[in-house]
Amino acid sequence: RLEKEPDNFPLHLCLGRYFFEVYQKFGGEAFYPEQMLLTRMEMHCALAYKNGYKDAYSSFALGQKKLLDKEPLQAIPFFEDYLSFNPLNAEVHFNLALAYKLQGRRMKSIQSAIKAMEIYHDPQLKAETARMIAIGYAELKDTNRSLEFLRLADQIEPSNYYTLKYLLQTEILVDSLAFA
Repeated sequence: RLEKEPDNFPLHLCLGRYFFEVYQKFGGEAFYPEQMLLTRMEMHCALAYKNGYKDAYSSFALGQKKLLDKEPLQAIPFFEDYLSFNPLNAEVHFNLALAYKLQGRRMKSIQSAIKAMEIYHDPQLKAETARMIAIGYAELKDTNRSLEFLRLADQIEPSNYYTLKYLLQTEILVDSLAFA
């Protein structure tokens, strides 16, 4: 049908969504190689997107592809666009935080991660996000805020190895700064 109607952008949008859905459900185990699924998704969704046919799902898919391609700057507008459709999606806030972090925009990363943490219900994801926030504050040399979020992560998911590792390192740092 696309051969007869190459400007059928709603169909391009549907095909892009289809390829991303297959990728999400089956990954490399599908009938097609993983990279081919992502390439076709990007081709169809981007064509529809450029012509005004977009939705939350295709915005998410394009943002994910850009993150996978290590292009966080290009991922940011897609995640922001998604949030205009659905501002209460914790995963998208988390991915936006990751994209900002990879761009070196730490405060924007922390702000997005805080939104994700507020929305997440799953304790493991909530604690992982709190650790991300703590690391962001540590990179900004705000040890007290870093410690605050590490303690929060430990309350949410007690005895997590990664939380305890960063918590111990930060506590030692705080103690060494107090004696300096």
